Parts: sequence; structure tokens; C-alpha cells
Amino acid sequence: MPKSVEELINLKQEVIDGLEEYYGAITNATRFSDAVTADGERLLGVEDIYDAVMERLEAVSFAITTRSQQHVNLLQFWLTIVFGASGIGFSAASIATWYYRTGLWTVLGWTLSATLVTGIGLALLLKGKVE
Repeated sequence: MPKSVEELINLKQEVIDGLEEYYGAITNATRFSDAVTADGERLLGVEDIYDAVMERLEAVSFAITTRSQQHVNLLQFWLTIVFGASGIGFSAASIATWYYRTGLWTVLGWTLSATLVTGIGLALLLKGKVE
């Protein structure tokens, strides 16, 4: 089974292209009328095989969609943590500068500790939602 979304998309496209090429080659090679072709497809079970392949392609499409959504969810998770934590850190820095105008290290400590605590808190809160 392909591991990346791109590999799944390529696999699906190859199968669809192969089916179209096979169907076109059979139709052109035999040059039967539509009625004879339809009866031959039914008699040989081509429609059943085609339906089975299309069902499998739907499963591939589902896997593509699922994996893509997982990647998006993971990206949203980390963006929420980074921007949420940095926003709280900047707010803490603003408040700390009011109280400690000359204490650069104190303001920096407030900023880093607020950012870390918020980042860890958001990660713990959202971890269950991502999994």
C-alpha cells in the first residue's frame, strides 16, 4: 500500500488510465456493434470486474481523503499551539513591562514561562481531539 497521499493519487490515476486504455483497445479491436459489445460485456463479466475495480478505487479515494485530513488536522494542531502560546507570551510581556520597567530578565522570564505553560496546556487540551 502506498504511504503518501501523492502515491495514492498516482495509483488511482494509473488504474483509471489502464481501464480506459483497455476498454478502448477492446472496443477498437473487435469493432462489434453496440448490442454485441453490450452482450459480450455482460456474458464475460466485464461489468462486474469493472465495478469491483471501481469499488477498490473508491477505497483508495477514501484513504487519500483520510490521510490528507489527518495531515491538515496535525498542522492545525501545531499552528494552534504555536500561535496561541506566542500570543499569550506577548500579552505576558506587555503586562510584565508595566510592573518591571527596568528588569529585562524578569520580563523575559514572564514571557518564556507564560509561553511554555500555555503551549503545554494547549497541547494537553488538544491532544485528545487530534487522536
